[in-house]
Amino acid sequence: MKVRLAIGLLILVQVAAAPARACDVPVFRFAFDNWAVEPYRAVVFHRGPLAAHHLAAVAALEGMATTEIGTTRLTVRTVDLGADPDSSLRDLWESRGQQPLPWLVLQYPVASSIEDEAWSGPLTADTVEGLVSSPCREEIARRIVAGESAVWVLLESGDKAKDEGAAGVLQAELARMSGTLELPGPPGEPAQELRDWVPGPPLRIAFSVVRVSRSDPAEECFVSMLLHSETDLLTFAKPMAFAVYGRGRLLYALVGAGINPHNIAEACAFLTGPCLCVYKATAPGTDLLTTTEWTAYGAPAYPVEAAEPGAEPATAQALAAPAVAGATRRNVLLLAVAGIVVVLSATVAVWWKARRATA
Repeated sequence: MKVRLAIGLLILVQVAAAPARACDVPVFRFAFDNWAVEPYRAVVFHRGPLAAHHLAAVAALEGMATTEIGTTRLTVRTVDLGADPDSSLRDLWESRGQQPLPWLVLQYPVASSIEDEAWSGPLTADTVEGLVSSPCREEIARRIVAGESAVWVLLESGDKAKDEGAAGVLQAELARMSGTLELPGPPGEPAQELRDWVPGPPLRIAFSVVRVSRSDPAEECFVSMLLHSETDLLTFAKPMAFAVYGRGRLLYALVGAGINPHNIAEACAFLTGPCLCVYKATAPGTDLLTTTEWTAYGAPAYPVEAAEPGAEPATAQALAAPAVAGATRRNVLLLAVAGIVVVLSATVAVWWKARRATA
């Protein structure tokens, strides 16, 4: 009876531990479920009181800064150059050169460590609208919430032959990857079956391409955001390809001849491979600024407390901590359970051998 009880306990422990396999979740879905969007930073430089239409533009910008669940997608700061701002802000303004005031500067999230500006230009109602939204970004979000693993942005160079060549290679390889890659998980237990109960987009492998012209005025801010995401991209007059996944996470760029089957396949394999429950800060790329309310499509909400005036936004690790900490605790628990299983197995084996020896 004691032997059956001990063996039954071992089976129950093993069965209880079995469903919690972190590697059944692909990177693109782990990012959607766990990586909260990091806030961009908008700085409005002016001198003296702002005119009524400029105040309206600032108010519109502030109205776009907070999501429906209260998290921050954008911090907004006005800087009066005539009121002796601190040295870091004055240096930021002086690095712009002579620009007409008021002037708007958009900076990447603090956690991205990208020092270059994402975009800058005059403060107007039109520039404020284009800062946070554009047709291409809305289309990318629409496809992601429809279940696409990643949406590839082909940023055209303006050279028709090069752009068409890059588009052909990208589309052909993505079609092949969509048909050959598989979701992670043990044979016979695909990730889809293990995660049907989780709200969110359909879990499948699918890729598509959106093309963006560098001269499209509706995409001016988005194009600038792409080109400044890495230090040397502005030096290339070549087509570029970027994968966007999760809640608008931008992967590294493939440039010119780098848009080839090997590099495309490598990026797709990374995005659809096991997540390993990594911190967002260790993953390549940076977030895009969008107006998409990801929580409306099943993404968990991680509200961030309002920062004190002048404080920097939270880091990527802090924003992702609730999910990652949960995954870490789960893995630690599984290791502890595994240790208990080993100890119990050894104890039962010794006890059974001793019993048989005295029988």
